[in-house]
Amino acid sequence: MDYDNDGDIDVLSGSYTGEIYLFECGKDGELAQGRFLLASDGTVLKGGTSITPEARDIDNDGDLDLVIGTRTSGVFTIENSGTRAQPAWSTTTKRLLTADGKKIKGSNAHHADWDGDGVDDLVLGSEWGDVVWHKNTGSNSQPTYAAAKTLVDIRSQRSGSLNEGDTPKHPGSRTKVHVTDWNGDGQADLLVGDVRWAYYMLDPLTPEQRSEKHAVKPLYDEGRKAQTELMNERNAIVRARKPIPEELNKRIKAQRAKYRAVNKQWYSYNRKRSNTHGWVWLYLRDGKAKTLGSAKPAAMSDGPIALAATLTPCNTEKLYEVRAAVTADAGWHFYASVPATSNYPATTPKVTLPPGVEQVTKWTTSAKAVPATDLSGTTWYEGTVVFTCKVRSKKALAGPLAVSVDLQVCDEQVCMPPTQLKVDVKQ
Repeated sequence: MDYDNDGDIDVLSGSYTGEIYLFECGKDGELAQGRFLLASDGTVLKGGTSITPEARDIDNDGDLDLVIGTRTSGVFTIENSGTRAQPAWSTTTKRLLTADGKKIKGSNAHHADWDGDGVDDLVLGSEWGDVVWHKNTGSNSQPTYAAAKTLVDIRSQRSGSLNEGDTPKHPGSRTKVHVTDWNGDGQADLLVGDVRWAYYMLDPLTPEQRSEKHAVKPLYDEGRKAQTELMNERNAIVRARKPIPEELNKRIKAQRAKYRAVNKQWYSYNRKRSNTHGWVWLYLRDGKAKTLGSAKPAAMSDGPIALAATLTPCNTEKLYEVRAAVTADAGWHFYASVPATSNYPATTPKVTLPPGVEQVTKWTTSAKAVPATDLSGTTWYEGTVVFTCKVRSKKALAGPLAVSVDLQVCDEQVCMPPTQLKVDVKQ
């Protein structure tokens, strides 16, 4: 995502301890070392424990806010009171709720149009692996979230632990989700990342090791008892919603230090071990979307560049997806982003609509732009890039939709004049 609105792609990352890191894209296209985001009072911004952030304008004021998913404590927002280019993050979080006031939970909170109605919904992974969907019954500028519906049921599929070397049959825990049209059929598919532990056994303890274990056990039991008593004391304070005294934190820290060596030795006797793995799972939407008009997309070419466009019905009545696929021959490129002072035009898709039809989403693409080799602040596309948007018709489409793309195509030696590729797609 473009964090600072400078035309390139930056990376936001959460962390187990709650800090949010920004990896900023430099002029050379390389990501800088990650740095903490800071709250408006100068302190390190924190969003909870084991968090995943998403940047989105949640309050429709023109800047990007943060939507924070957590492992177990829910989903929160952090308001940006600054600008799109210079955020000022709130020092407090706000819990995200459904329309009926229930807490929304999820290990990551991803906004995407799951049901094809032109409005971004909320799709979430979870601590135990399930994937849920909250339909947005409001709008993109004023979202209202319905109750959760399960998209992927993992809990009912669990079938014991995974042995090292085995291939899992379903996702594991702490799932993270992303909605995308994976196979280009006009429907939203689902990518699910997970974490999984695969177990293996060490050789049995030798007689000497069994003797050592027997001798260490009283010390281990003593340390475990002391740890349990301290954590019970801490948990009682947490349940009472009171601040944890610093004196208690010091006692917990001292106890852990005292028994650290004993705990490490005790663990060495454990014969069952595990390796941590992560997989990415693909869930394709059932069924294929139907392309309106002729079986082949409307297409045209101009030298080394070509445009192919299609019109596809979505799951919701009278809503259609417009796709504009731009392809450059090998060795040629067309521009994705350029500085304001550049003479090169950024590629811009457009759709001209007949009466009774409205465009309900902006043009987007999942294609990655390549940093220009000799132009600072400029990126370009290579190969095929698919742009999509959604339109809604009040009645059956009676006339064609003109799909056009303004661009300029170049290779290492020559640039073709700026041009517009244009085709008509119709029902």
